[in-house]
Amino acid sequence: TFLEHPYQMWDEGVPSRDLLWDSYLGLRTAEVHRWLSDVPVVDAGYLAQSGILRVLSELDGLRIETLVWAPWELPRPAMVVVGRVTNPGATSRTFDLYTIHNYHLGHTTDADRVNPQADGEQIWTDAESGAYVEQGVGGTLVHWPLGAPTRRGCTPDNPYQRLQDGLELTDREAGGPGDDMVAGFSRTFTLAPGEHGLFGVVTAFDQGRDSAGLLHDLAAAYGEQ
Repeated sequence: TFLEHPYQMWDEGVPSRDLLWDSYLGLRTAEVHRWLSDVPVVDAGYLAQSGILRVLSELDGLRIETLVWAPWELPRPAMVVVGRVTNPGATSRTFDLYTIHNYHLGHTTDADRVNPQADGEQIWTDAESGAYVEQGVGGTLVHWPLGAPTRRGCTPDNPYQRLQDGLELTDREAGGPGDDMVAGFSRTFTLAPGEHGLFGVVTAFDQGRDSAGLLHDLAAAYGEQ
């Protein structure tokens, strides 16, 4: 769930829209390539008493923690998705950690005023930050990587299918306008035994389609990370 407002109702009879279809992590090693949505959950709950959601998965001998939270650093709707991968084995491991960000910014209908459609979306790269900007009639999102990604990709080179096929992302700069546009990033790690690596993305929203304001706020909060 990614609501455009802290409450489920803006006002009497006016619901907050839920913009999120799905967002999660994936892993590509020499042996496997899989989104963690298809991997059994080992453990799930909150990280200590922080309010950060934590989901633990294990794949091809690696331990992956997905951490999700709404950040206080931004004065707008936002969500952070971070992967922390640990190598518990006895040898070094090289792998790619993937992210996918599928939000819907199209029209709403009288039949469903909460869940927007995915029509007429487009994605482009902000040259200064390297973030993806996603826009539709329902607002603008910025997907801001926390740390430099190794590769990036967006529809029509759908990141979901790229990992499903065991392929790298294509570094596409822009896509659309089109329906159901999807963005994603990947980061390559080589971890010695016992080491861990971190990579994630913060996504923030502006209903008025103010991409410059979004990018300014994200740079102020996360520009040094």
